Amino acid sequence: MPIRILLVEDDVQLSALIADYLRTHQYEVDRLFDGTDAVATIVARHPDLVLLDINLPGKDGFEICREARMQYDGIVIMMTARDEQFDELLGLEFGADDFLHKPVEPRILLARIKAHLRRVRMRPDDAAPASPHRFEFGKFSIDRADRKVRLPDGSTPRLTSTEFDLLWALVCRAGEVVSRK
Repeated sequence: MPIRILLVEDDVQLSALIADYLRTHQYEVDRLFDGTDAVATIVARHPDLVLLDINLPGKDGFEICREARMQYDGIVIMMTARDEQFDELLGLEFGADDFLHKPVEPRILLARIKAHLRRVRMRPDDAAPASPHRFEFGKFSIDRADRKVRLPDGSTPRLTSTEFDLLWALVCRAGEVVSRK
């Protein structure tokens, strides 16, 4: 089954170049040119990976990433022509797995995509039988579907994507010694 990538990029020419390059490497690429329907498309199609521009008409990439993360746990790589470190920080805090500055060297983009896909394939819980989507320990709960954690005092802390994934991995192995890997 081919790897499915959703490319959300408003620059039609750049989008075509990236899509063509990825297709020559056997990826299936769908394209969107604005942010209006991006969240709904991500949730409905559930691609293996999303390449997401920040500056989009309709809805910006930060908002798309934040909203999509409530229902999508696949890979998100954000791209931007802006050169502010704060943008990179914000993208990662909203749940992006990686962040690239444009212009993107195609071989670097391909290498990053392959690296993320390799990590996903190596996750032990992907090879295991279907696991629960929610755990409760007393008044503490963690829900994988909406990526939320509820603490005993009723509060719901905002976690980065990496923090949530780490916590989920530990909760799935509660009572076991877990290696750093």
